[in-house]
Amino acid sequence: QSYTNVSDIYSFGVLMYFLFSKSWPYQYVLKIEALKKELTKEAKPFKKLDSRLPDRLIGVVGQCLQHDPNGRFQNFVDLIKTYKGKLDFDPVSNTASKRLRNELENEIEEEHQKKKQSRLKKLYIFLGCFGFLLILYGLYFSYLTAIPEQEVPDVIGLSKYEADELLEEKKLNSIISGARIHASYEEGRVIETKPPAGRMVKQNRMVRLFISKGTGPALVPDLVGLSRVKVQNLLEKNNFNVRIIKDLYSIQYLEGVVISQFPTPSTFLEPGEEIEIIISKGFPIELKVSPIKNSLFKNKDNLRSIELSFFILDEWASQEVEIFFHYNEKHEKIYSDLHQPGEAKTLELELDYGGRLEVFFNDEKGFSKTIKD
Repeated sequence: QSYTNVSDIYSFGVLMYFLFSKSWPYQYVLKIEALKKELTKEAKPFKKLDSRLPDRLIGVVGQCLQHDPNGRFQNFVDLIKTYKGKLDFDPVSNTASKRLRNELENEIEEEHQKKKQSRLKKLYIFLGCFGFLLILYGLYFSYLTAIPEQEVPDVIGLSKYEADELLEEKKLNSIISGARIHASYEEGRVIETKPPAGRMVKQNRMVRLFISKGTGPALVPDLVGLSRVKVQNLLEKNNFNVRIIKDLYSIQYLEGVVISQFPTPSTFLEPGEEIEIIISKGFPIELKVSPIKNSLFKNKDNLRSIELSFFILDEWASQEVEIFFHYNEKHEKIYSDLHQPGEAKTLELELDYGGRLEVFFNDEKGFSKTIKD
């Protein structure tokens, strides 16, 4: 809807109402729907704030606030002339005002119905989705309860034929999923099943069998640079045994990583034989954390006593050791010095609980740990 002089007249009437009465012609609301409801009512009677204001001002304000645009002043010239008494006030058209109120009430009712329909639509969609999920759950539950369960039998060490017979008795199916060398079972014997023996599964479930290829040499994998867990998993698959000879400090490999191995990679080893490995202990750093007793004048509950020890191996080059501490937004270097091979150092510090301590050797991070008990 376009704005005209008549719209400005209405706004001017509201402004005069507020300026000369210090109140609003309608209840002050911010929501459009509530404002429309207020506009269906008549404006509150205009009460002059100052008795010196002319009575004719009441009529001017009232005509400015007419619901019917045709009943308002058509321009500001007519408004001024009426206020000065040169023109008479226009009669109020109750019919037009009633028609406008009816239009507003109809519009409010239509918006209310639209919102009601939208809420009902969302409710129907929610109930539909909820019902669909209930149906799916019912179907899934009926599937779980309709097929009886069966325990996977132990077929390790049996031949493929014997394993198939035992599984068929339990109403389970089988398939060969792979074959590998095994130190204990001869060729053609079952060495592993998935799911494993003792697991409860549905009848007609497929059980995967792994068959022995017999005993024989296997190629030794390269283990250097792998973690202890990865080494264990890799060697178990090839039926190799692993033995950790010792742990050594290293500036090349992180803690828990293989530094060296014997036999070397790409050589052959009989199943069941051992592979010897050396594990990295990381950088030669030791951290001890202990609580601090509160002093008479200072609460030290959030501080911890730190004893940080490190040393430089004889075979290393000189090391520039830097220590950083990070706590919340605080980042600071708390130690920096050059140490020669064979030197050892112990630092005693008081640091915030929960902060992170980092130690660098020649700009390479060798240690990072959060301060905790």
